[in-house]
Amino acid sequence: MSWVETTFEKAMKQHFIASLGETKGEHLYSEYTSVRNAMEGDSFLREIKAQEPNLSDHSEQHIQDVLERAYKVIGAEEFSKFSPRDIYCLALMILFHDVGNIFGRKGHNAVEKIAEVYNKYRSNPENYRDEKRVLTLGASSHCGKSKSGSRDTLKTLKTQVSKGRK
Repeated sequence: MSWVETTFEKAMKQHFIASLGETKGEHLYSEYTSVRNAMEGDSFLREIKAQEPNLSDHSEQHIQDVLERAYKVIGAEEFSKFSPRDIYCLALMILFHDVGNIFGRKGHNAVEKIAEVYNKYRSNPENYRDEKRVLTLGASSHCGKSKSGSRDTLKTLKTQVSKGRK
């Protein structure tokens, strides 16, 4: 399967260029696509099915579907109100949200598992420490229960991300 650029991605690129100028906007978009293309070229997302054959689809198509749904939920008008950094981080979180399944379904959303895959696909990950922290916390919060036992796994995310900035 070859990647089909989603509405989210097209809007993201346009938003980056409109907000940051052509050079910086294109550069930020290429940061995202370089990781996405490396994962696709390596057939990483399709390998999840080989590791966990009883799972529903977690291939490139699943990621494209989640990106499309995220764009529909946010809406074009609201999408343009987000900062380029927020949109960029959301796109990476969507890209990485299920990668831990490569190690098995149980605990697939663990920060450590997502971080391991991130390190594989982000050249020089030590240069992207803040990005990695935000991405792994956000991607790991897509399912399960919070420390308090609530199903609202995103509630404490802002606090966790803020603590990492000190």
